Amino acid sequence: MKEQNWPYLAGLIDGEGCLSAWKYWNANRTDCAPYHQYSCRVSITNTSLVLMKWLIQHFGGGFLCKREATDKHKASYEWRPKGQANVKRLLLAIAPYLVIKKKQASLLLEFIELGHDPSRRNEIVEELQTFNRKGTVETDTLNGDEPKIQSEHS
Repeated sequence: MKEQNWPYLAGLIDGEGCLSAWKYWNANRTDCAPYHQYSCRVSITNTSLVLMKWLIQHFGGGFLCKREATDKHKASYEWRPKGQANVKRLLLAIAPYLVIKKKQASLLLEFIELGHDPSRRNEIVEELQTFNRKGTVETDTLNGDEPKIQSEHS
């Protein structure tokens, strides 16, 4: 991976990426009792197949088609790095360049480092879900200052 590409990747993740974690119930195993399992993901969704191939060439991972093309929409693709070790390496490399998703990256790194501590992992899952909820406007770009939004009537 070329160092000069990290800032561009950070920009892609800030703009079109998702940093997420979740808890799920694993009841499919026959060799043990059902249990909770945790997982995390870094992904970039875009309609450019050229971008997906570029990401794989420079950062590895893989992509999948999230939505087939229709008369009204382009096909949509999602790129993901493979494995927690690669996710951790990627997050550490892009962290200095992130603007919007710096807090999410920090939480995801903590999630990976925790191993199997369920109480803190649950808290991180909930925090990341709050950031990823549609309509959320919280970002790291304002340094704690309230946004100055003007309406048409101001």
